[in-house]
Amino acid sequence: MIYGITGQKFMKKLSITITFFILPMVLTIVFITGCKTSTTPQSADCDTGYLPCDNNITECCEVLCENLYHNCGDLMNECCIDTTSSTFIFQLDTIGLYGSYLNDIVIVDENNIWVVGALSIDDTTLVYPTQINYNAAHWNGNEWEYQLIVNTAPLNGIFYFDEDDFWVISGYPKHWDGEEWTNWLLHNYGIDVHLVDLWGNSSSNMYFVGWEGAIVYYDGSNFIQMESGTSVDLDLIVGSPDGNHVFAVGREPDDYALTNVLEFLNDSWNILFSSDDPQSQTGYVFGVGVLSDTLYLTSSTGLWKYNYLTDELISVPDLPLDFETDIVKLIKINTINDILFFSAGFIYTKFNGLTYFTNNDIMNLYSQRSLGGADYNGEIFVMCGFFNSYNHALVARGYRQ
Repeated sequence: MIYGITGQKFMKKLSITITFFILPMVLTIVFITGCKTSTTPQSADCDTGYLPCDNNITECCEVLCENLYHNCGDLMNECCIDTTSSTFIFQLDTIGLYGSYLNDIVIVDENNIWVVGALSIDDTTLVYPTQINYNAAHWNGNEWEYQLIVNTAPLNGIFYFDEDDFWVISGYPKHWDGEEWTNWLLHNYGIDVHLVDLWGNSSSNMYFVGWEGAIVYYDGSNFIQMESGTSVDLDLIVGSPDGNHVFAVGREPDDYALTNVLEFLNDSWNILFSSDDPQSQTGYVFGVGVLSDTLYLTSSTGLWKYNYLTDELISVPDLPLDFETDIVKLIKINTINDILFFSAGFIYTKFNGLTYFTNNDIMNLYSQRSLGGADYNGEIFVMCGFFNSYNHALVARGYRQ
């Protein structure tokens, strides 16, 4: 075999021709090799606070973070969640006499707060000592004003829309229309229930829950008893802002560890989580709260977030609180970085977006104390209940610093 090599260099390209002489024929092969300019654009070298644009990486775009987030990182081109203050200064109010207690609270603003329960005070207008019974009190910014709503029956809950439209519950629902109270005697509608909690997104879309799985719906004209599918005592109800998803929590009165979480969707109630289910991850649930598309649950297995649109259930790790031992029964949420968890003994845990801070200062002031209700609105949160064997009702008003 005889071969020859010839070549020329043109613009960094090399052409190599190899001719093979294979008698009686000749085969020629030409190889082209060399460097080729890349067609992939190079990312821009951006200043602080900028990144290459998504639609054109050769240009720089400013990194703008959505609400509740801020620019962070060495080059300020990342987004980190804002943190909220966990420092509150408290004002403690003891109201009522022996036997007084409070079950629920609503904050309209710092000068307009309602609490409900059972309250007794001395009647100083009579010669002989006696007591007057009330079931609500209103904070006007300076003092607590005792209120008697319909009758002296202790009130379990309150739900407020505006000064001319709010509800309380005491076995049966009662509604204020700005002029007078209406006591809705549900047995007149053929409904024999005992109701203890309420929720709605308007007075024509109200839900009430109570003993033995009782659920009653009010559409603005009629009360309708709904089939819950459970016999546990329901004592807590919350819902989504649009009113399309509603959740209720209950437990067996003789077995606190047997709990059901119900969801109302597509015109029916269904058990979403049950401690009786051996496959349940959430254990027995104490409290729930809703923010946007997420249901927060406190349970014997910790804190969970359930996206009710995607059915995704996520366990929240690294909590400083033993949710089973401390029985975190209430969740109040301002924003994703401003959440309060309330335990039975006036303990609260604040999540600021990054970390959890637990405070038990109020608990340590009293040998006995029990939390009845709590609310959180802007820069103020309030807890209510009683202390020292019903010695007085207790209200703790916390103002953020």
